Amino acid sequence: MCGLCGFYNITGEETNKISRKNLIGMRDIMVHRGPDDAGMYLSDKFDMGLAHRRLSIIDLTETGHQPMSDETKNYWIVYNGEVYNYKEIREELESIGYIFTSTSDTEVILNSFIEWGPDCLNKFNGMWAFAIWNEDKKELFVSRDRFGVKPFYYWCEKGLFIFASEIKAILKSGIVEATPDNRAIVTFIENKLVDGIENTFFDGIKRLMPAHYMIISKNGVKVKRYWNFKKKDYINKKEGEIIKEFRELFEDSVRLRLRSDVPVGTCLSGGLDSSSIFSIASIMSKNQLKTFSYFSDESSDYDERKFFNTIAEKYNADKHIVKPKGEELFKKLYEIIWHLDEPPFHPGVFPQWHVMELANPHLKVLLNGQGGDELLAGYHNYYAYYLLTLLKKSIKELSITKLLNVFRENSKIKKISGKNFLKEALNFHIKKIIDKKFKKSIIDTTFHLNNKPYEVVDKRRFNGELNNKLYKDFIICALPSYLKYEDKIGMAFSIESRLPFMDYRLFELLFSLPEFYKIHDGWTKYILRKSMGDVLPYEIAWRKDKKGFPTPAKEWFRSSELKEELEGILFDERLSKRKIFNMDILREKFNKHYSGEVDSTADIWKAINLELWFRIFIDNTNN
Repeated sequence: MCGLCGFYNITGEETNKISRKNLIGMRDIMVHRGPDDAGMYLSDKFDMGLAHRRLSIIDLTETGHQPMSDETKNYWIVYNGEVYNYKEIREELESIGYIFTSTSDTEVILNSFIEWGPDCLNKFNGMWAFAIWNEDKKELFVSRDRFGVKPFYYWCEKGLFIFASEIKAILKSGIVEATPDNRAIVTFIENKLVDGIENTFFDGIKRLMPAHYMIISKNGVKVKRYWNFKKKDYINKKEGEIIKEFRELFEDSVRLRLRSDVPVGTCLSGGLDSSSIFSIASIMSKNQLKTFSYFSDESSDYDERKFFNTIAEKYNADKHIVKPKGEELFKKLYEIIWHLDEPPFHPGVFPQWHVMELANPHLKVLLNGQGGDELLAGYHNYYAYYLLTLLKKSIKELSITKLLNVFRENSKIKKISGKNFLKEALNFHIKKIIDKKFKKSIIDTTFHLNNKPYEVVDKRRFNGELNNKLYKDFIICALPSYLKYEDKIGMAFSIESRLPFMDYRLFELLFSLPEFYKIHDGWTKYILRKSMGDVLPYEIAWRKDKKGFPTPAKEWFRSSELKEELEGILFDERLSKRKIFNMDILREKFNKHYSGEVDSTADIWKAINLELWFRIFIDNTNN
């Protein structure tokens, strides 16, 4: 895990030149991403520059230094991430004559590209963002992993291409100014969408989308998707065979993510995902694993300690626990937003920050469970989509038997979750229609009219409603933001997060299967529960509730301790002068929330974080 940046002056214009000093500034504003080493490559004419900050995890010697070149000095690479199957690819390259001078995965990526070109990307299993410069062709190749676990931002105008792992590095180039993208702001407020689209909060700065590569040359800029999900055929396989295949793939994913020349620890909440990863990693590891956890003493609704203690004791965890309080929120929020570059849509970034801060003195690599809920239908709101799938199928086939099965499934779900999700789904759609007509928006009417939100292309890929919803959340709506938080909050403390559920082989398996492997007899994550029964305690494998990353923000925004600070941000004249929010409606929502009349946590959170983002990046002040 590292930080990369660079530029390519395509036209050679004098006004496009970035100085050595500015390139160093771009690199070193990301020192948190790589405190172990720094490097830079500048071409003779200063038309190409690559720079790198290194966090040493695989090959801790100087031979892993970046930028790295091949022996001819024609190809140069800067790279951030891990290709976990690098050893197997290295063996393949050695068999056809390649000689290696390091034990790093960086050199494997570089030689893979030299040998196979863009096709090398389909061989990689991991998370990455990298740039490779071909000096002879004057061509820059950049790529991002299949799901966008690793970030890659760029700015391209007037014959100049600038890129970096973080937006703040692009702003240090001396070329690009921090200007807000108002359409992105409206998209964030309306849809909570931050990362599933190409545009960022900064006008002109874009993200390379997951599973894409770019070629930048004198002929222009070419963008191409290199990976698409292809459904596999499991019709003739029995349930036991499929569960066995899932378990084998999951174990192999954990095994690959334990590859490291430094110790590896794990986040552990007591939930099904983190407990599954921790149990398999503990069985595979020769040493006692360090675990890092967050718990809240402020409300029993957010406490998972009972489950945590059960799994931690079973595998003798070296436990590290943090219990931050809401009164600390504003002491940390400026730092969090600065590291994220954009406002977060979820308060879960606060406990996540504390967990990474807790882990920082102990290790450089943490396993975590991001992606499990979106792959396996972990959140209870997915029940409604599952029932809708069954309902539509029964109507399409005019089957009374299948219609009765919908009610039987709903009854099983109610027994486990305590909710009638058929009724909940109906109420949700009615509320959606009413809200669209009558709900008061916090966005200023004129601002909204002048800045339409970005549209999200939502292609239906599956017959069932559940798989379509999971795919949309995985690729566009929810997971991209969680992946950014995982990367950037970890990197704030020089920690690499590795995510076993983000293995593309698991994705291809689970999205090829019928939906009952995700929800079955009322249980979410059915295939995971069935496959992990021999390593997890029963009360965790068949746990009924679901906490997510529990954060009592609703209670915090009603506390007298935070009221003065909240009002100091929400009703400061700076926010009012931006003319983004309808201040009367915002104040009404805050007052009603504070009194307990309504729950406006989401609106308050968005307004606070957006205003702090403006102060940090646009006003360039933390006061």
